[in-house]
Amino acid sequence: MALKQLKLLCVDDDEGIIKALQRVLKSESYEVFFAYSGHEALELMEQNEFQVVLSDLMMPHMSGTELLATVKDKYQDIIRLILTGADDQNLIANLINTGSIYRYVTKPWVNEELKSIINQCFQFYKINLDNKRLVRENKKISEDLVEMNLRLNSDKENKEKLLQVYSEVLNAVTAPVIYIDSFCKTVKANNSAKDMFNIKAEDTLENLFSRLDARVVQVLKQYVEVEYRQDITLIEAQSTQLKIKSLGSPNDYMGLVMIGE
Repeated sequence: MALKQLKLLCVDDDEGIIKALQRVLKSESYEVFFAYSGHEALELMEQNEFQVVLSDLMMPHMSGTELLATVKDKYQDIIRLILTGADDQNLIANLINTGSIYRYVTKPWVNEELKSIINQCFQFYKINLDNKRLVRENKKISEDLVEMNLRLNSDKENKEKLLQVYSEVLNAVTAPVIYIDSFCKTVKANNSAKDMFNIKAEDTLENLFSRLDARVVQVLKQYVEVEYRQDITLIEAQSTQLKIKSLGSPNDYMGLVMIGE
């Protein structure tokens, strides 16, 4: 997904800090906005689409934690950063562990480190968007596959034709797709998966395991050894994000699917 102009919002009640941030960030490729209070920041967020918000921790009227809690509730995609001079590691750890913030920056900061952290936040924002897109696309693919399976079972006369359509749909998908049947014996792969993992269109689970690194095999075995799992796993293989998901339901297990970006 192509992003619009990247935008960063910096929030601090200290004019000196705001001016320092202006000097440090003036040459960066993203657009930078500044607010002197939490309320002013929320007004700016109603008018602009920000990807990253950097807020001071200790501010009057509305603290940084209160502001970012509101941001988390209203703008879940925004990556949240805390700027703090306070040495309260327990508070910071709690904010990170609860998902209230992604990272924190201490005052005084190192300019290059600050810019690096902000760039990491923009990258993390893009990864989150890509993952959400993948989830949507994979959900649609899974639904299509399940529907085709149901149609195959209910309409034997059209079985051969539907199998051909089934294969063409898989091969039309640019992302690698691998299906492992409910007996964990047969592996079916579309063209992208065949090229990426050097396997056949219809192969064995043993051969697939031999093409993957041990970390991915370990995760796959957790799915293979359990008839049905409700959770979804994202893991990297061959420089590609793979989503692993069981198909069907606990009462009607249909195998599992691996879908990459």
